[in-house]
Amino acid sequence: MGTCNFSKLLGASEKKDMAILFVIFNPTFSKRIIMNYWYTRKNFENQNLPVFTIELVYEGRKPEIDDAVHVRSNSFMFHKENLYRILETHIPQRYTKLAFLDCDLIFNDPEWYTLTSQKLDSFDAVQPFEYANWLDLSYVNVLMTRLPSAKLDHYNSTYHPGFAWCMKRSFYNEVGFFDFALSGSGDTLSFIAWTKSEWKDNPSVPKALRKKFKEFCNLRKPKIDYVEKVFVNHLFHGGRSNRNYVERHKMLSEDNIDDLVYKNEDGVYEWKNEHKNGLFFSYFSNRKDDEVN
Repeated sequence: MGTCNFSKLLGASEKKDMAILFVIFNPTFSKRIIMNYWYTRKNFENQNLPVFTIELVYEGRKPEIDDAVHVRSNSFMFHKENLYRILETHIPQRYTKLAFLDCDLIFNDPEWYTLTSQKLDSFDAVQPFEYANWLDLSYVNVLMTRLPSAKLDHYNSTYHPGFAWCMKRSFYNEVGFFDFALSGSGDTLSFIAWTKSEWKDNPSVPKALRKKFKEFCNLRKPKIDYVEKVFVNHLFHGGRSNRNYVERHKMLSEDNIDDLVYKNEDGVYEWKNEHKNGLFFSYFSNRKDDEVN
């Protein structure tokens, strides 16, 4: 497993208690995913916020983020929650709060960090915004706006469970995210479990995950909130129509995820079945993250 020296961040962030965590895995060499990452990261670093990144490097490739923690894999899947677990072990213990952000987000209010940290003094998990905007290719026009799922005490598909969650580190280590969302929708599944919402017929729960998801739902219920009056803007990387948010879960139609994956020496999930690897690579290719319309 690769290592990274984050000590240079500590001087600029001495009074900060919440680390920002980024995950990068780029199966199709998307230029826009990397561009959005650097745009977002530099924006936070210019505010002296502590940013930590883990990059999954596929076998036979070179890292795209030189100063990240690097782990390797041969498998294509949604690795985000798995990689967060690994990255957390590299974060200095002085950070008692963790901000898990998609690496393509810009906040309208620089106080989002302080406001969120203050919320976490009283809550276990916080969405650091009240309005989520999807931007178009120009990064100017808003295509869609949704309210955060944390406004409700149950799951509702018209509210947004994704983009960003911030947690007390103690809660993350006790519960945190559902780590087996290998076909995506990890934020949705985690929120359903945290709020003890009905899920048996939810298409975001693939058949192969139901046993582990039921166990995850039995963990303790956190106190959840959101940050008022803060907008977060999501930078464009391909149209939503190519995401197939429901259909993609059909790629996990088997009975038990334990029959499909194992962890490699870096702690990263790998497919046991090469056919499954091909299915997921085709999915990522068809997302067309670099499309321009």
